[in-house]
Amino acid sequence: MSLLRDSAADNERLVRYLLGLLPVDEAERLDEQSIVDDDVACRLLSVENDLVDAYIRETLEPGHRLRFESHYLKSPIRRRRLMFARRFLAAVDRRPPEAVAPAVRTLAWPPVALAATLLLTVGALVVENVNLRTGLSHAAHNSEADSRRAREMSSELDAARASNAQLTKALEAAHAASSGSGRAIDRSQAATATVLLPQTRSVGQLPTLSLAPAGPVTFVPFDLRLESRDFPRYRAVLKDQDAGRVVWESEELTPRSSTGALVSLVVPTGVLTPPHRYAFELSGVDGSGRGEAVGGYGFQIDPR
Repeated sequence: MSLLRDSAADNERLVRYLLGLLPVDEAERLDEQSIVDDDVACRLLSVENDLVDAYIRETLEPGHRLRFESHYLKSPIRRRRLMFARRFLAAVDRRPPEAVAPAVRTLAWPPVALAATLLLTVGALVVENVNLRTGLSHAAHNSEADSRRAREMSSELDAARASNAQLTKALEAAHAASSGSGRAIDRSQAATATVLLPQTRSVGQLPTLSLAPAGPVTFVPFDLRLESRDFPRYRAVLKDQDAGRVVWESEELTPRSSTGALVSLVVPTGVLTPPHRYAFELSGVDGSGRGEAVGGYGFQIDPR
């Protein structure tokens, strides 16, 4: 149902709409009507043209003139429309050459003015419609990107919690074992992680880890240093190089950024047999769960 009934009152309502003086709910209804109702759209264009002409000719009342400058002219499209209308009215108000007959002037100018006004209005509407559609598309794209990033951050947080819980549990077990009848890890501190660097093509001596010959089952902490932090999560597999088999696999791990690019994990001592050589194969896990190999970390167990 159209909101426009009485002509004089409707024109005043449309002027107030263009100047941003209508209540929000009524302005929203007019927004919808101007899109779905051709009569309302035509009336609105006519009132807007008259409003712009009145501003240029300085016939607007002071209150409306101030509102026109503070609200209507906020839009770059409307400012361009005003500039075009100002130039056009200046050309119309100019006296035509004396050689042109009065009858020709009378017949020629109104159609030209009408056609120019129509072209101006249609062009402005097309530009404004394109801008609105572009803005909506950008807003939808940004919203989707924000949602995807929120899901990724939530997954990273869950993985970090699981990794921290696993590390805490393992360190508690290591502390309990080292304070019992015998020490399971023969190092200066049981909770100190062994830092391993990525292997390179050059052949060098492998880092050596010393374990006690006997003791309760506990865990050995490791820090795998990353060359670059390219993935939100990582997964490690421990291989016995001498036996040629996988002896342990980690859950998904979140790198520690506070102390550099490190991945922390703990391995049960029961899977480590002296004097074997071992290697961690580290894979990065992307947002979709796919893994990609990023490096190997070798070490050996001291046979003593």
